[in-house]
Amino acid sequence: GLQNDQIEKMISSICCQSPTNIELKQANQLQSEHALDPFDSILLSQVLSLQAILISRDNRFLSIARQYARAFTPKNIWSIVRNPKLGRSDV
Repeated sequence: GLQNDQIEKMISSICCQSPTNIELKQANQLQSEHALDPFDSILLSQVLSLQAILISRDNRFLSIARQYARAFTPKNIWSIVRNPKLGRSDV
């Protein structure tokens, strides 16, 4: 299982912020290019802006997001927590 320090590290790297106008414009472009749900397009735009990892259960959304950023299912993200080098090569 995960060690407490691994869980604390993962939780400390989670952030929440409102999208900027630039991110909203980019989201609009992503939505029109890929027929994304408005909320998915905003999320992807923020992931790109923050150079973050995207986590989703939506396989269609993941396949689009992987064209732009590191994106994983909740199940697969645990392998990244255990071995961060995987996150750099798996896009």
